[in-house]
Amino acid sequence: MRVIKMENMIATLKRECHLLKNSTGDSRKIKGKNMNDTGTLKRQCYHLKWSHGDITPEVIAKCGFIQLDRTTAKGDTGNQMFQIASLYGIAHSLDMIPVINDNLPLLKFYDLPNVIKISLTNTIQCPNETTWQRYTRCERSMSRIVNMTLTGYRQSWKYFKLIETDIAKIFRQQFKGHPVYNAEQFFGTLPINFVNIGIHVRRTDKLRDMIKIGHATAGADYYEAAMTFFKAFFNKINFIVMTDDMDWVKKNLVGDNIYYSPFTNKTDDLALMSRCQHMILTYGSFGWWGAYMANGTTVHFDRWYKTPRRINPIQDHDFYTIGSFIIGTVDV
Repeated sequence: MRVIKMENMIATLKRECHLLKNSTGDSRKIKGKNMNDTGTLKRQCYHLKWSHGDITPEVIAKCGFIQLDRTTAKGDTGNQMFQIASLYGIAHSLDMIPVINDNLPLLKFYDLPNVIKISLTNTIQCPNETTWQRYTRCERSMSRIVNMTLTGYRQSWKYFKLIETDIAKIFRQQFKGHPVYNAEQFFGTLPINFVNIGIHVRRTDKLRDMIKIGHATAGADYYEAAMTFFKAFFNKINFIVMTDDMDWVKKNLVGDNIYYSPFTNKTDDLALMSRCQHMILTYGSFGWWGAYMANGTTVHFDRWYKTPRRINPIQDHDFYTIGSFIIGTVDV
């Protein structure tokens, strides 16, 4: 991704406009018997419409399966979304059948494809990530019938770049319950013909735990700077704030056209972010997914280490999507 300095950002945004799209399409050239004439992989096993009844002995003989490791398929909502998206993306790259276990916690919120009860044998592990938020390539075995288990959080857009349209569709549309309806009802109460910009404020666990290991929290000055940035380009803006610390937000983020999410359910807030046009973030995978689905310009707090000690160094090129803008000031 490009990390753009503040003084260069306005000129760059004017030149390239504010809607940023990531390239899709599989351009990798690989030689082998499973390739078509253009040198790209002919996918015989991967798709997202498998059901338990489709898994016949013939399919098992022809295709390899890939699943999440049950001991690591956990974490908060955003972490699980990365694991699922990476599972689908690696299955696509390797032409395997992705399998979702029916006890995955994320299934409480989403109707996910390929929830199949199957016991896999002859399984190898995709190599573990070398560090947090770092892309680690999975190589497939020469044998198609070897199955694979995916471990780790897999917090990189590179795992699912080639199927990002499918991933965005799943996470924007396949909610359980009524999050999309709730989000649309909320937007119906806001001034019309305004640009809707989401602000995700994560604070509670940062204050409680992460400061102890060298992390910093974004102060009110960061959000003011981020909102001022967008005001340079849009005359009419609705700022919609989603947070885990609404008391702090209502004391520190106030002003005209600032609105607060009325929801206490994470999926309602996720649907709300996905319907915004642009996003302002602090840190964390949950807000990242909201910005990913909004698919506009993202302003991100980029100085969230209070000291030079970096417990888990962020791999910018692996974690942030191509085209996202990152700016920020730290208030310590």
